[in-house]
Amino acid sequence: MNLRTLTALLSTALLAAPAGALADDPCQFLVANGETYFNGSGFEGVAWTNLGEVSLGDFGDRTVSVALLDQQETGYGLLATTAHTVSGPHGVFTTRDHARLVELSPGLYRLDTQAMIVEGASGQLSVDGLVDFRRGWARWFATGNVCGL
Repeated sequence: MNLRTLTALLSTALLAAPAGALADDPCQFLVANGETYFNGSGFEGVAWTNLGEVSLGDFGDRTVSVALLDQQETGYGLLATTAHTVSGPHGVFTTRDHARLVELSPGLYRLDTQAMIVEGASGQLSVDGLVDFRRGWARWFATGNVCGL
């Protein structure tokens, strides 16, 4: 394909796009860190977030609830399916997650989670952190794209 053909195709695509569709990207990059604590049936806590280039708050601007849906032990730790509900001033979304927890010492695990946003928005998050089942807390860092929030 030569440069003239490519330019014509791009121009046609730009003219065919709905007004504002290119300027209003519905997806924004999310960076968050948080702390959640065991409440007897799951984990709940707060997250400090930046969505796009806008800080959504300086202190606990989003609440996070985590539900354990399934788990299995492996030779190195645990595999779990979880769901997160994240709520804050810009809306609520729910994820469905596949988590791998690798035991570092008795009760302390390294967390590696891939979370798909399934309700309230769309997108995918990668979550890394530590979970201490002895003391009942998780500290984590998440990045990814959130669309339509």
